[in-house]
Amino acid sequence: MAPDNDDLMGVQVTTLHYSQLTQPFNVTGQPAISLPLARSLEGLPIGLQFVAPYAREDLLLSLAGQLESEYRWADERAPLHP
Repeated sequence: MAPDNDDLMGVQVTTLHYSQLTQPFNVTGQPAISLPLARSLEGLPIGLQFVAPYAREDLLLSLAGQLESEYRWADERAPLHP
């Protein structure tokens, strides 16, 4: 169900439900990345979040590159996708 853009509090509550684990890093300015490294029983991607120290995006990008080489998620499609 799409949120009602006129109900800002409702939009915020809905968004919080899906993003509550990202807020600490948004507040502290730490870089974070979510990578699709697991699959549900239905074959849908499950993201794992990695966090680096402040201003160390290079660590996350290096990690993402290494994991992408190993897991090859760009070659896979979930049974449901846009």
